[in-house]
Amino acid sequence: MPLRRELIFDIDLTDYDFLDLTTRDDEGKEIVCLDACDGAWPFAAIGIFLLRYMLREQFGFERFLIVYSGRRGAHLWILDERAMNASDEMRTSIASFVNLELTKNQKRATPQMLKFLCTYDLEDVVQEAFQSLIVESDYLNSFANLEDLVDRLELQHASLQNLADDASQQQSTREVWSYIDAKVRRAAKASGQPWFVDRLRETIVAFVWPRIDFNVTKSVNHLIKCPYVAHPKTGRIAVPIDPNDYWRFDPRSAPSLENDLGAPEAWRARVDVLQFVANDPPRLPDLEERRRRRKPPTRARPTTARPDAAAAASPPPQQQQTDIEELRKASARARF
Repeated sequence: MPLRRELIFDIDLTDYDFLDLTTRDDEGKEIVCLDACDGAWPFAAIGIFLLRYMLREQFGFERFLIVYSGRRGAHLWILDERAMNASDEMRTSIASFVNLELTKNQKRATPQMLKFLCTYDLEDVVQEAFQSLIVESDYLNSFANLEDLVDRLELQHASLQNLADDASQQQSTREVWSYIDAKVRRAAKASGQPWFVDRLRETIVAFVWPRIDFNVTKSVNHLIKCPYVAHPKTGRIAVPIDPNDYWRFDPRSAPSLENDLGAPEAWRARVDVLQFVANDPPRLPDLEERRRRRKPPTRARPTTARPDAAAAASPPPQQQQTDIEELRKASARARF
């Protein structure tokens, strides 16, 4: 019987119902598309940030290890002694605390999630992530995706009857979202129903919040792939990721049994797993800097930390500029 184990969170990109991560093999069978999973890595990255932030702020955990899963996402390992010794009940409580709560029809986050965001000062982070991952990507170029987003709002008002059709006439995805946002806010004001705006916020949270495999976290005896193990389907190695550079991680750069088995240079930099353990507050692209630099129709995404951790975690300006470009490229790889 196991006595202790790392506290582990599994972010599985195939649990994001709005992502198109499947293809068909030669026999016509539906399978997970590796290229699509690679392109969706930015969703795993924002999930990693949010989990680290919440676990550090609420529970005081400090030792984090980020590991690429080999195909569909990432594993976040917490190595603090308190986490290692946590009971199943404590693990279940922690998983419940950070888990995404969806409405009964699974379309939006619950109203309670909005209160959670306000409590932990995460609304700006989530809004900016939605802008980069959804609004400024190709997602809203698809009318089916646009229609699905509008359907998630479930708003009944005369002015919103043809919202998806009207929004699709806009010139860019940024204008599409701005049109939807403005129409809903006007309808809320005209009808005296301010909760219309909350529907927008709840939908945004559902797109951005990390989706974890609850069973992986809640039990001491649940098995999960160890670092440096090859994924059975892809042959890629579950390598640890630099905790200060996971935004720019490209899954295609991971060593694999097929290409790197005899190439020691592909492994040498990753041999010591402890060098990848994070002890500093998680860092996110700077929201204020991003707002100052945003000029339609370009897409930019600078770098930042939480205000009270900025002095310890913010990179130099030159590094911020590098992050802007790399994050823009990462978001552009997502396939919808």
